[in-house]
Amino acid sequence: MKVVHFSSIYIDNWGYQENLLPKYFKVLGHDVSVITLNKMPAYISDKKDFTNRYYIDGVEIIRIGTYFFLTFTLFFTKGLYRTLIKQKPDILFHHDVCLTSLLVCVCYKILHPTCKLVVDNHADLINKTKSKFWFQVYYKTILRVLAFISSPFVEKFYGVSLGRCDFLETVYKIKREKIRLLPIGADSLAVDEIFMSNEEIRLKYQIPMNDFIVVSGGKMGSDKGTDILIRAVDELRTTGMKISIVLFGTVKDKQTKILIKDSNSVLNLGWCEREKTLELLKMSNVAVWPIHHTTLIEDSIACNTPLIIRETRTTEHLINGNGFFIEESTIDELKNAIHKIVQLDPTLLKLQCNLMRDEIDYHSIVKLILADCKDI
Repeated sequence: MKVVHFSSIYIDNWGYQENLLPKYFKVLGHDVSVITLNKMPAYISDKKDFTNRYYIDGVEIIRIGTYFFLTFTLFFTKGLYRTLIKQKPDILFHHDVCLTSLLVCVCYKILHPTCKLVVDNHADLINKTKSKFWFQVYYKTILRVLAFISSPFVEKFYGVSLGRCDFLETVYKIKREKIRLLPIGADSLAVDEIFMSNEEIRLKYQIPMNDFIVVSGGKMGSDKGTDILIRAVDELRTTGMKISIVLFGTVKDKQTKILIKDSNSVLNLGWCEREKTLELLKMSNVAVWPIHHTTLIEDSIACNTPLIIRETRTTEHLINGNGFFIEESTIDELKNAIHKIVQLDPTLLKLQCNLMRDEIDYHSIVKLILADCKDI
């Protein structure tokens, strides 16, 4: 079966859904291509010149230009329809409810009715309401009209969290029966390629062998709750508990940087490649993000690492015996949650972590998409 993905952003060899869904379609034996723009986000320092076509893990990457580009959701593609004609997809997966690219995919669907068109959504009321004007004009007006036009030709609109399913219904006004949860998945294949034991990983990074290890990372700072987490671990350490916290990623604010420097509990490894982050998640006793969702949570699930995360509509599907939710993100709440993890039966906890990993493993997610497109 020919599966074609369109994503405005595609960063080679990263661990985003746009990378991993095509990879797992390929693993399951399908012919897979990704059509994307020949542009990179501002936070990518390597602005290399892309060749038109190349392969990553057997997936063909096709980069196309734009006639007009304002943002990665507002652009006019150059040659998208012509590329679709050449690719002849059986399944066409459009990532995000973007403007003209989705209309082009709808046109292809109308003229090739056997093709199954599915669309996902990563927008929610947290990440898309910072600018009230932009939210009202672009999301609640322009994209709502786009969704109305597209909906009859789309098999499923996928929200990658329950909150993003809500966004499809309440903001874009898509009918609930057209919406389905398609969670960001667990990249089990990448984790299974880590052959070192947890003890070997601790030795590699000079992490205390006998300490209970808390890990957190990504974009860190007081707005992410990193300061609260450090203080909670510091207080547990003063009670005599053998506990340390391993951080990786980038720290955004000066106050958190000072707190990290002054703490005796913290090992800060800075920005890490994906393989290293998976190793750190795998060897830890618990992974903690006190406030916001990050795809590192799904990476932790892939590593069978227990979680402590804040319960929101973005995360509520990610804990079922494999950790604990927190509500207020206070120091005491974090300390209590860590104590609960310590007191759990390790065998039962591992079983629950395995069950959650199986539930959101990318193999399972791809099979769900295929089931929705089963009439092909």
